[in-house]
Amino acid sequence: MSMRTERGRAAICGQGHVVSPDTKYLEATTFCETCGAEVHTRCPDCEVTIPGLVYTVLPFSGTRKPAGDYRRPGFCGNCGTPFPWIERAELIAELINKLDDEDIAPAKRLEVREELEALADPDLPEEEQKERWEKVRQSVPRVIAGSGRILERIVTEALRQQLGL
Repeated sequence: MSMRTERGRAAICGQGHVVSPDTKYLEATTFCETCGAEVHTRCPDCEVTIPGLVYTVLPFSGTRKPAGDYRRPGFCGNCGTPFPWIERAELIAELINKLDDEDIAPAKRLEVREELEALADPDLPEEEQKERWEKVRQSVPRVIAGSGRILERIVTEALRQQLGL
């Protein structure tokens, strides 16, 4: 009989506090006791449970031991939706990942990547954001068109209207 692994189901508040890495052994509250935000146990889009702590199950005894420290996911592994607690830099990283699916010249890819990396700065002035988003939109329109959920979280409503997103 060999060892096997099991994964718990996590409960994480909208601000990213891990309320429970495994709701089977530590019940989740409805609201976070740290910040008061709503606690999530499922993806807001596809309703798949949020993956929790991974355990190694020892043969014969059935004892479960944590296989490592728990790290909350940033995106749903089933549908790709960003979770509410994800930060701007992680959202930008996802857009950069989407560049790999585009058939563009390496120099253009690097240029777009640099624009996106600059947009990861939350303190970037809105006018500069507008210019950089416009360059990205013109360079890789399919990436922008297919990234609505991410853009909703990053780009302000006023800026989306100005850019026609």
